[in-house]
Amino acid sequence: MYIQISQNGLVIHLSENKTFSTNTIVFVETKNIIQFKMDLQQRNPANNFPDPVQTNWGTLQLEFEDPFGNLLRFNEIISA
Repeated sequence: MYIQISQNGLVIHLSENKTFSTNTIVFVETKNIIQFKMDLQQRNPANNFPDPVQTNWGTLQLEFEDPFGNLLRFNEIISA
């Protein structure tokens, strides 16, 4: 199985391939994370995406698993 996610010039390719290790974390620095989450929810209404949470290190972070069990972690810096 193969999925491509594209938005605002960022392209992520995800595939189910038993050759590679499982439980991968994909970390993506991003901007406008709240709008990103709203766009994801609108495109995938059957999924219940979590709200971004504020971290102790000055970021907003949105995490969820893809269909292959990989953790997708989107991170927006909110303070310097």
